[in-house]
Amino acid sequence: MKKNMKTRLFSGLMALCMLLSLLPTAAFAAEVPEYNTPEYPETSEGVTVESSFDSEAQKVLTTIVIGENVEGDTLDINLTDALGEALNNSLAVPGDVCDFIIEIENHSNQPYVYEDGSLVLGTDDYDGTQDAGYTGEYVTAFDGFNVYIGSKNNVWRSYNHALAALDIGIDPDWPSLSEFDRNLTDANIADALAKKGYENGIDDLDDYYIDYYNETHGASITDLKEADEAYIADLFSCYNPRGGQHPKVDIPESNLGVAALGHYYFYNSLISVSGNSLASYMAEGSSSYSALNAELAEAIKDSREEKATITLNAGIDGPNMCNCYQGRVIVFGMAFSLTKGGDKTSYPGLEKWIVLEDGTEVDADTAAAGDEVDFKLESNVPEDLLNYILPEDAEDPEVTKPEINTLANVPLEDRGHYELTFHDDMDDVFIDPTDFVVMIGDDELIQPDQYTISYEPVQHEDGTTCDFEITVDLVNLYEMGAIDDEDIANATPITVTYTATLEEGTTAGDYYNTAWVSYPNSETEQDKVKVETFKIDVFKYDQADEKGLAGAEFALYDETAIDQDGNLIEGATPVLEGIVSGEDGHVVIDGLDAGKYALVETKAPDNYVKSDTPLMLTIEAGIEPNVVNVKFANSKIPHTGGMGTMLFTASGMALLAMAGAVMVIPHSSRKKEER
Repeated sequence: MKKNMKTRLFSGLMALCMLLSLLPTAAFAAEVPEYNTPEYPETSEGVTVESSFDSEAQKVLTTIVIGENVEGDTLDINLTDALGEALNNSLAVPGDVCDFIIEIENHSNQPYVYEDGSLVLGTDDYDGTQDAGYTGEYVTAFDGFNVYIGSKNNVWRSYNHALAALDIGIDPDWPSLSEFDRNLTDANIADALAKKGYENGIDDLDDYYIDYYNETHGASITDLKEADEAYIADLFSCYNPRGGQHPKVDIPESNLGVAALGHYYFYNSLISVSGNSLASYMAEGSSSYSALNAELAEAIKDSREEKATITLNAGIDGPNMCNCYQGRVIVFGMAFSLTKGGDKTSYPGLEKWIVLEDGTEVDADTAAAGDEVDFKLESNVPEDLLNYILPEDAEDPEVTKPEINTLANVPLEDRGHYELTFHDDMDDVFIDPTDFVVMIGDDELIQPDQYTISYEPVQHEDGTTCDFEITVDLVNLYEMGAIDDEDIANATPITVTYTATLEEGTTAGDYYNTAWVSYPNSETEQDKVKVETFKIDVFKYDQADEKGLAGAEFALYDETAIDQDGNLIEGATPVLEGIVSGEDGHVVIDGLDAGKYALVETKAPDNYVKSDTPLMLTIEAGIEPNVVNVKFANSKIPHTGGMGTMLFTASGMALLAMAGAVMVIPHSSRKKEER
């Protein structure tokens, strides 16, 4: 830890909430995701939260103490203020790494455990206590809180390649330190912008950044968030003509659009928790939120006998952080709730997954039209089953507890059967469900003696529909010995696996598969998984007048035809060929999986030069609206002057390529999204 560098970079929950990936790889979307603006509850009465920071050990310890007389059914815990006090003016220099530890001491006699889904994690106002007295300008950031401009601004201006391209008086070979502060002022930048035709002074800086990106990248973006991450990183990290970093510029960024982008970049790329960006935890259906929520549920169990401990290893990116955010306050918030746990009757649950070839279970995947997709539904043997076993057929199992009294909880006439039914509602594009396997633990059940299946579509009274239903009678299985007392005590999984086909001719889109479980007098919530498929829309046009050209033919190769160096393997077989552009110049290749592709022009329009260079494409899972738009220009023969050029741009989160250049964006699984 560099003790001589005092900053206020982490106010609020900065430390607890961060596990920063040192090499961020997430690409920016054309549209800001839908975030759930955080609301942090007050800590419940009788609960104290204290934090301390050990700079030598690089550890932050937060202790939560539940008092002896606390009896509430739910306890809210907000860690923001305590951590802010511990960390203020103490942490951190970009590049530092620190352990953040939470300990819960429960001195009550109540079995408090983590309340599933109670985690609140995300951004917070820069300084909410001073909002009323603030008279300067501000812009609303991506999640709805204010980014302040002026004395409270927490984004500083940074020298970058776009500014270096302006004539602003900085020596390109050996600038003195004073040149940055003197020449990056609003007035000086405004003068330089005016020479370029920008008439609104510093208010045009964001427009200039867009134009500079389009000029240098052969693009046509209209929003800075559409630029690739390397360009955005350059706007806010340091550019030094001599190499390395230059000292921070003591000038707050006053352009509203640029300041807001600074926050977008910070929360989406530079700060992360458990390997995921901080902002991702605020997004609808976030898989990162679900993972951290599960971690807290596992760690925070009944702590009456011993402390519950959660440890996060966190850090802050060095090169990409300097120096735009140094010395500025960045506020985070985190809260969660505890609820009374302990001895409670368990009931069936339901989780649905897509199973990959390597056995990994995910909530979302990609596929091409005609592909088979493997699905898995998982419930469990419940303790509630004890209430339905007939006393004359089986003695009360040893796992019986006082509140699970098989002789009292369920009337005798309702015992003898416990039907647990899996309901599955597939999107219409999924066809031919087959290869059904039903298991309890490691034991496969036999049809029809141990389960039944109905393939007929079912319309339920509440309006829900399903394409098939699988039913097991747990009492029957208990009497047969397929379920025993240990299964009841341990909630042994009951699983259904099957395969369905994504129908040929399926077009680009998001397709959902929904399931739930019903059991006596109740049912679980619905759980859904998503399968994405994509298309490439190629626009072939005359580079002279940008009119669409008909008659261009293409072949498409998948990643099996691309070698390790990103080149097309000679003699490879295309997955599609004879694809011809129409009168409007467009050709659409639909029903594609995510992955790497090579697009090859096999025949140019009449009187035009054919390109011999394959265009390498990467379709990334999660792009919206499931389409990669490619512009492909040709020049005429021969009087147009040469062999022609190709310009490619991509919309949304798609991709930007220049004649054989490759952008590879890694595919990752994401948590469920609502239909």
